Formats: sequence, structure tokens, C-alpha cells
Amino acid sequence: MPSVKIDGNTLKSISNLYAREDKPSARTYRDTERPGLVINVGPRGASWKIATNNLNAVIAPFHRFGTKDIETLRLFVADALLAHRAGQKIKTMIDAFVASKDIDTAKAHHEVSIGNSMLWEDARDDYMTWAFTEYADDTAAGYKSALGASARSSYVTEFTPISGKPIHSITFLDLSAVIENFVNRGKASAALGKSNGRRQTNLTIYALKSAFKYFAQNPSKFGLAGDPSVELRTVRGVEKKDRKDKAYQEKNSSKKNRSMTSIEIGAFVHGLASVENEIARMILFLQALTGQRILDTAAALKEGFVEHEVYGLVWRLEDKTRSWRALPLGPVAAGVVRQSLEDFAKYPSTFLFPKAKPRKKTDDRNGHMHKRTAQGKMFEMRLEGGPLHGSTIDPATHDLRKAFTSVMAPRMSRFKDENGEPLDREDTKIITHRNEGRDETATAVYDKNEYLDLKYAILCNWEEYVMRCYSDYVVKLSSQQPALAA
Repeated sequence: MPSVKIDGNTLKSISNLYAREDKPSARTYRDTERPGLVINVGPRGASWKIATNNLNAVIAPFHRFGTKDIETLRLFVADALLAHRAGQKIKTMIDAFVASKDIDTAKAHHEVSIGNSMLWEDARDDYMTWAFTEYADDTAAGYKSALGASARSSYVTEFTPISGKPIHSITFLDLSAVIENFVNRGKASAALGKSNGRRQTNLTIYALKSAFKYFAQNPSKFGLAGDPSVELRTVRGVEKKDRKDKAYQEKNSSKKNRSMTSIEIGAFVHGLASVENEIARMILFLQALTGQRILDTAAALKEGFVEHEVYGLVWRLEDKTRSWRALPLGPVAAGVVRQSLEDFAKYPSTFLFPKAKPRKKTDDRNGHMHKRTAQGKMFEMRLEGGPLHGSTIDPATHDLRKAFTSVMAPRMSRFKDENGEPLDREDTKIITHRNEGRDETATAVYDKNEYLDLKYAILCNWEEYVMRCYSDYVVKLSSQQPALAA
């Protein structure tokens, strides 16, 4: 059992042993530079090992490492022996080193194996569990898709730079490589005349920054010393601004960026009669009458609607941004809610618009109809023969909310606040965005106050406008087919 300074000559002499016709007898070469590093030679082959009085572990077959790897092997053996003396199993550390020939990678995987960190996929799933308890479901679902955590995700290739990596070893360069993959995917898509993927890329950036902030704030679980996502920046659109370019003209024309016209609003309300799914129909109608998000409407809780002796019915809602508002509904909207409470009472759900048919046996019946189901019914109105076919903006549910703002903003000066001052255009937010607080809204739904008076007047005015659009559309329909905005 010779003790030698293992070097290139040592490796060459061992290789020569196997070049002979007779197989070599068993022998061991112990490195004098790093006690514990040995090469075992035998008739069946040679191997690198860690061998001490209380440890005998194979590292890899002899041919896996060459002369240039010897110094790295010595450093690795030193770290492996420290871990072993600390009572830690080192198999994962050895396997990772053999695969990568990198000590930092080996140590990072070792930290995962002893419970001090997680691999990217496990850490991501841990984050998603947290996200669904902390964020609005819509936001969390978007992040889940953006991080490649959805079943049958199409983003597996894009996340290759961090796939299988211990979370605490992921660097800014790794994350930048992920984003670069998304950018290249978008370029390839744009070359085919499809979306450039910029919005998806930026959503992934937002999701990564949120996830790594969570990891960094839980060092005992993930072992991060810092947040490598801090320097990530969203991708800005670089657009051709040639006024002679037809594509530029079409994209930026008023035809593409306008709000729904009164004819389109009337056509939409008229088209609701053809929506056979009653739950989806009621969701769309209530959204149109209140100016709220489709998600907040679809997820409305039954207990959020409170009978009021003055206003009839007040909706206390918490929107996707966790903002609370109390909205006294106009008479038509209140009728939609009451009809829904009556028609859908048979469903075992705490939501006004229940999930009618669970997709899986394991699905929770106490859920609400997915917003996309309702959105799909509006998309059908854009098909040939539908009431919205031919519109230059392809109206979607967010356009209903946009219509409320565009129509009511110039009308806000008609309404006065508690001091008698006229409202300004930005005050549409008291209906669409303002956070009045959980406790304040809990009390407001039972009181009569000037603030509710104001919101009631605004919502009734909007409701009257919507129904007038519908009436005008029916009149025109009876005389001639109305042409949607060109």
C-alpha cells in the first residue's frame, strides 16, 4: 500500500497496469497531500475512494477523473471528511460531485440532503402553497403557470438553467438565463406572426421576484444568504414607431384602443339572452352593471350581499387586491343577485355563483364558477353571427369594466361629495378600486350615510345607461341590423 503524492505520473502508471495482458494484483495508492484520498487498483478495475479508519466510500471509477482534477478531488475529500465527522451522510455529496466535478454544486446538494435547503422544484411548490394562502387566487394561479409549476407546463425548457438546482445555489446569472430563454421563445413566436411573449416573460419575472423574496425571508428552510432576483428587470417593449408602417398604424389606432360603444354595450346585454349557462349569464350581467372585475364577480360570496332598508341591497366585497368596498346596488343589479340566490340555492356552496359541475371527483363542491367559463360565453358573442361579431376591439370582460370608467368619468362632476364639492374624473375609483377597509365596510352595509348615497347614485346612473344602450339596440335591431363600430 504505497503512499505517494498522486499526480499525472501516478495516473499514467496505473493506466499502464491495465494495458498489460496480465491483470494487476490488488494494491492501494494513498495520497500524501490529502490523507483519505486513495486509488484502489484490482483485477476488475481501479476506482477513486475516500478511505480512513472509519470511512470507506467509493467516489467514482478511475477513468472519471484525470490529472487536471486531482487538486479539486483533494479539496472535495477535505469537505466530505468534515461532513462525515459531523455525523452527516455524504452519498448525495459524492454523487453530485461526480456528476458535476464542482465542489460548490456538491456542497449545495449536500445541504439539501441534510434538510438545510431544497431543490428548485420543491422550493417552488412550497412557495406556491404559501402564495395560494396569501395572494388572490387569480394572482397565485398566474404565478403558478409563470413558474412552470402547472401540470403539463410548456415552460420546462425555459427553466433548464435552474432545474434540479439547490435553491440557495441559484445565482442572478441562472435567473437571467431563464429570462433569456423566455425572451428567445417570444422572438420565435413573433417570427411566426404570434405574440412576442413580453407579458408572459414579465409575469415570470414578477413571479420569480416574489418567490425568491419568500425564500430569502425564510433562511432556516431554504438557506439563502441573499436574494438573487433583486436585480431582475422587466422586459420593455421595443416598438417600431414608423407612422408609415401599416402594422404600427393598426395597433395604435383608436379603433384598437377605444372603449366599448353604446351599440356594443347594448348588443352585449341583448346577447346575454342567448347564453344557455344561467350561472355564467348572471356573472356577466352583474359585472356589466357594477364595473367590477370578472374574478371578483364570479367569486362573490352569498353573505357579502346584505339587505338594506334604504338602498335595497348592498354588496360588501373584497377584491383581488384585498381591497374592501361596500357597493349599494342599483335595482337591476339587485334583481340579478336576488334571482341568483333563489335559482342557485340548491347548490352546496357559500358562493353566489356556484361551481355547477366539478371537473374531478376530488374537486371541492363549495367553489365558484371559474371566471374563464363566464369569459368564454362573452368570447362566443364575437363569433360570426354573434352580437359582437365585427367589433374592432374584440370585446372581453375587462372591456365592460373599462366602459364603466370611460362613460362615468366625464359624468362624475354631476355628483357631489359630503362637502358639496363636485367629484372629478378620477373618482370613478370609489366604485372600481378604492379600499374602504374591512371593518369600515362591515359597519357601512347596515348604515345610511352620504358616502353610500353617493355610490348608489353613481351605480344607478351607470345602470340606467347600460339599460338604455340595450333598449336603443333593440329598437335599431327591429328596424335594421346595427353596424358595430368600424
